[in-house]
Amino acid sequence: MQTLKSFLNQSLLIWRDSTGAGRVGIALLLAICLGGIISVGIWSAQPNYVVLARDIDDPGQAAKILASLDAENISYQIKGSGSMIMVGASKLSRARIAAGKAGLTSAGSEMEEISPWMDPVSQQYYLNTNLERRLKADIEKIKSVKSANVHLSIPEKQAFIRQSTDPSASVLIETSHLDKFNEADAAAIADFVASAVPGLLPGSVSVSDTKGNQYSTDTESMNLGKKEEFVADRESSLKRKAENQLRNLFGWGNFNVEVTADYKFEKAVQESRELGPEKFLIQENVKQEMNMGAGPATGIAGSGSNLGSTLQPIGTTPPAAASKNQLKMEEQESKWDFSELKRTETIDGALLNSLSIAVTINKQDRDATQIAELKKTLESSIGAACGVRLGTDQITVDFIDFVTEDPLDATATNTIPWDQINEILKNISLGVAALVALFIALRTFKKFQPDPIVSSEATAAPTSQLTQLSELVKQNPEVFAKIIDSWASLDTETETKDESASVAA
Repeated sequence: MQTLKSFLNQSLLIWRDSTGAGRVGIALLLAICLGGIISVGIWSAQPNYVVLARDIDDPGQAAKILASLDAENISYQIKGSGSMIMVGASKLSRARIAAGKAGLTSAGSEMEEISPWMDPVSQQYYLNTNLERRLKADIEKIKSVKSANVHLSIPEKQAFIRQSTDPSASVLIETSHLDKFNEADAAAIADFVASAVPGLLPGSVSVSDTKGNQYSTDTESMNLGKKEEFVADRESSLKRKAENQLRNLFGWGNFNVEVTADYKFEKAVQESRELGPEKFLIQENVKQEMNMGAGPATGIAGSGSNLGSTLQPIGTTPPAAASKNQLKMEEQESKWDFSELKRTETIDGALLNSLSIAVTINKQDRDATQIAELKKTLESSIGAACGVRLGTDQITVDFIDFVTEDPLDATATNTIPWDQINEILKNISLGVAALVALFIALRTFKKFQPDPIVSSEATAAPTSQLTQLSELVKQNPEVFAKIIDSWASLDTETETKDESASVAA
């Protein structure tokens, strides 16, 4: 507080000692400072907008996303003619949920915002990350690619190091089940990635899929594959043409066609000329004609005044200067030439060196005369359909007996019906398993029930003992009488002892 009071006192002292112009300057300086502070505060209070979605091609989808953001009361900005939507960084999570409900599926379409206050390392990292995401989105637009991930390795440039490693890239793709991914697609991806990164060569781009397949990105191998595919397509096309000629005559299974085409691939230089915009004169011819016409007749027909100058007397001047008309005609012929533009274009050409067609037909009891006539007819028809050149290409038609597979002996096949035996064994095994399961179940339930054998023995044992005792009593009654008397005497003695003990007590 003491410091603030001293500052205020010094300020008031300076204000009092200042002139009018000084006080105006001090007031302006305070207004500028206050305006700057307020402007910085307002700028810092503004939300930091980040990209929610970009490259939105469908206006209907953009309208749905904006409607969902309005329903959640989330502020947004629209840029790029409606193709990019930005929201505040603090509300990005809510905006993603709302956009997902509206049908936005590209969660990785947003880019990292790069601030000018970042350090160079962070700026370079975010630049590479954004480039990877853009390349990923573009590669996934290929029909044969379901998803892709791009990783770029771009070395940092250092001032005191002359030699540095070259940039490289790796692309991991998940192929689609609808379209086939081939070497040409991999080479196209490598060229696309290499064109987007300065200093990156297509040979330094590695393309592989999630199944572990590594694809070659070499342009020469790609061209070789295209050439082989071209030759195979041409051979298949010629084979179909030959088969169409034979199908209606002999039917399927009675002929076989093989086509071999030898192509020579070379680069041809094609020149084209076009007229340029400039025009210049190369030749001009001017023709002049003079027509001398006679004047009006002045005398009798046949007189000298009407016969012209040929009938004028010698030594006299003809009156042609005043009576004759002179007609002068000029024709101008000009030749112009235009500037010429020459264009040279190198194209890959395929030249057919030779064509070989081999046809084999089932003979089917045909005689030599029929075979000779059919050979001539087929050679001409197939040659015309496939474009066989006389003296250069070759076509052969042969009639042979096709090998037919004899059916197996029925008795040999029916001696051991393994299928029926396997079915019977399967049913028997199932029956045995069911019986074993039933036996185990009965044994388990039997443990919880009383044993009838044990209970009968327990009831029968006392009955047998009583029977034996009665028989012994019948046989020796005197012995049992003495035993009973002894038991009775013992009982009386125990009772008297108990009574005496109680009296003594």
